[in-house]
Amino acid sequence: MTFTRLMVGIDFSETSVIALEHGKQMAREAGANLEVLHVFQPPPIPPIATALPDGGTAPTTIVEAYDASDALHASEHALDELLRAHDMEGLAVPMVRAGDPALTIAETALDEKRDLVIVGTHGRSGLSRVFLGSVAEKVIRHSPCPVLVIPRPPEGAS
Repeated sequence: MTFTRLMVGIDFSETSVIALEHGKQMAREAGANLEVLHVFQPPPIPPIATALPDGGTAPTTIVEAYDASDALHASEHALDELLRAHDMEGLAVPMVRAGDPALTIAETALDEKRDLVIVGTHGRSGLSRVFLGSVAEKVIRHSPCPVLVIPRPPEGAS
């Protein structure tokens, strides 16, 4: 199988940077297009209570939308710096989106018709994975294309 359209999901962790290096090598060897996607998750907006004339309260939500412009600009800058540090200017196209990381990676792979998605995994297991979930696992379940998962390096490996 020949891959011509690759996408690396990056969260700036050690394993995602290793995934980025794999994507860089694969793109160069195959002459493939490479996009590097960082997805930031806006903080949840908690429900608030509104006082009613009878003294009770009614649940409501904050109407103002979360202004993600600062997070967007910070993410774009961090991604540009990372690509520059890894000698990927001109090779990789940076992309920054807001949303659920796993679903946004999978949706972008579908919308952009990617051949392969590359992500790192933090290697959690047991209860920590149950409670925290696994972005890599969710990407695998929702991705329309193959997913290459790069594991966390063993402790003490360099």
